[in-house]
Amino acid sequence: AARHRSSSLLRVRGVPQSRAGMATVAVALAAVALSAPTTPTAKNFLLIAVDDLRPMFGRSFGEEEVLTPNLDRHFLDRGGSAMQHAYVQIAVCGPSRASILTGRRPDTTQVGVAGGAKVNEWCWCQRSKCQDGQLFMTLPTYFAQNGYVTAGSGKVFHPDACTAMHIPQYGPAFAHLAGDDVRGWNYGTYGVEGRLEQPFANKAEQFSEEQFGTIPGPNFPEFNGTVGPSWYKSDVPDEQQPDGQLATNTIERLANFSRDGVGKGSGKPFFLAVGFHKPHTPWIVPTKYFDLYAVDKVSLAPNPRVPKGLRRRIGTPTGMSRLRTTQTTLPHSARQRSGLTAR
Repeated sequence: AARHRSSSLLRVRGVPQSRAGMATVAVALAAVALSAPTTPTAKNFLLIAVDDLRPMFGRSFGEEEVLTPNLDRHFLDRGGSAMQHAYVQIAVCGPSRASILTGRRPDTTQVGVAGGAKVNEWCWCQRSKCQDGQLFMTLPTYFAQNGYVTAGSGKVFHPDACTAMHIPQYGPAFAHLAGDDVRGWNYGTYGVEGRLEQPFANKAEQFSEEQFGTIPGPNFPEFNGTVGPSWYKSDVPDEQQPDGQLATNTIERLANFSRDGVGKGSGKPFFLAVGFHKPHTPWIVPTKYFDLYAVDKVSLAPNPRVPKGLRRRIGTPTGMSRLRTTQTTLPHSARQRSGLTAR
């Protein structure tokens, strides 16, 4: 059974820790104070959202079988704090994400309260049908309205969650902006995975990359247009996978801030958010990560029983609960079929 706890806001270089919890099977957030710009109280913030990151990894949480050396160095060796008793409002990714970004309970936002059977049930502003003047305040918008330079990339808000009701001029085409709070960003355009390195000509593949964060992903030709397997060893390297693109984009944005005088000297402080897709399903990642573990030595859950009363099939807009649980052998290279080339 999943532990309903998670790491919460981190205390790093003077940033006060928070008791606001995140969903164990949802999003873990890290707030990092990078410097002190114009006043002793005006700090720069880097917000890192990690989808479905369960706080059971590495030395940080006493699970050394799970290899997370970089996270362990951050939490334990460089002034970070890994919260061991942070609890959550709801252990589902979309509702927890909306809750932490609005500061409101899931029963208030009404995100996912009906089990996620409809795509709009994952929209952060669905309670008011995203009407102007009735929107909740969100974290990036609060920073933007209080003198911060704000920018974001990746899965911060749930992508494509508000397509049917939010920002009609974007139309039916998929984009993070269709599920975003566009009031919150004032520095450049919002970074979207497939547009960071190489946009896909095929809209289904573009949607899949931005929604699921994998190459290849659901609806790709490699999977014959189906939802595909729950896990797969991809030959697309880190820097070309969506999360790699997002990491590169975030580093570039930090460099641009420095170039433009943002976050230092007399410049305005910044709030920069990046949302990584993994370890949310599907687990389609570079082969090297699978090679770190011997399958026959991986520990099994001490209590494998299904909780009493749990519905056997939980409906989701993505269909992730229906992913096949076996790996398939693909006839073509994912990199070749996706048209990606090394930088």
